[in-house]
Amino acid sequence: MLSLGKYKFTLDEGSPENRLYLCTDENGKKAWNVELHFAEGEYGGETVSPTIIFGYIKTKKQTPAELKNESFKVGSIEECEEREDEFYIFEHEPMLKYSVKIADFRDGKALVCCSGTAVEDGYADKPKRVKFALEEWVTVGEMSVNEDFSDAVDDEQSPAPVNGKTVGLIANGGANPNDLEISEKLAGFTFPEDLRKFLLEKNGAVPETTQNHIILPAVKEKLSVRFLYGLTQVSGTDASHFIPKELKDRRLFIPEQMVPVAEEKRGLCWICYSNMEKYKGVYAVDRMLKLKESKRDSCIYKIADTFTEFLTKIVADE
Repeated sequence: MLSLGKYKFTLDEGSPENRLYLCTDENGKKAWNVELHFAEGEYGGETVSPTIIFGYIKTKKQTPAELKNESFKVGSIEECEEREDEFYIFEHEPMLKYSVKIADFRDGKALVCCSGTAVEDGYADKPKRVKFALEEWVTVGEMSVNEDFSDAVDDEQSPAPVNGKTVGLIANGGANPNDLEISEKLAGFTFPEDLRKFLLEKNGAVPETTQNHIILPAVKEKLSVRFLYGLTQVSGTDASHFIPKELKDRRLFIPEQMVPVAEEKRGLCWICYSNMEKYKGVYAVDRMLKLKESKRDSCIYKIADTFTEFLTKIVADE
């Protein structure tokens, strides 16, 4: 059961993604993560289906049964974002803090207990905090992953970047060409060749370091890139990291003739490729007016003329 303020949600028993995994990286090191999807329920007069994902948590335990009494805490929104923990209510909401524990283990299932504080709706004019708590028995599995937990889970998980240098990208792999066709149909235009090539060959990516930024010269603002969108969902990733789902879910917020190409870390705006006559190239779109300079009729800021140029502008922090 998930308690979200005064509202209660039961686990979606039909979701195969409800799991606690004990994972082994390419060096034989262990980490566990949790993904929980809850059934539709009422929240503040609206119907929502909350999702909570806790990223990799390193452990010295070697078997699922040994995970009993393992616990972990995060104390800041920055740490949650750095770890890429996810909490979905209306959108992907920031978690401010949480503690999670594997309280029991029996018959191949773990009792996961958690409490914390999240932002109720990060896109609201006045975002509110909401306390949450959960206690659920979930199936435990084991799997090997192409990760390096010594880098991915430590508090100092980002490698030291070279200041001002273009950041490298870790790709998801190839995409299904059918998803490119679907995405172009949803966006209403044929993507430029460099973007098409990136999507088909890389299928999205994450920067090699979270210590990165791009600059919006018009407003003297720095934006940090969390990930670049792909086309075809791959195992272990969130569906919202891929263009077809984002265009369906956020069509009201992303203008016609635009397609999201990257997610900004703090949720200030969407980074999109625009095919508009007036706005050709890669732009930051602040439809929620979160930047202090933004106005209803002035909230689109140019980043680059081409997608290739945009990639070169993702640079390491100073």
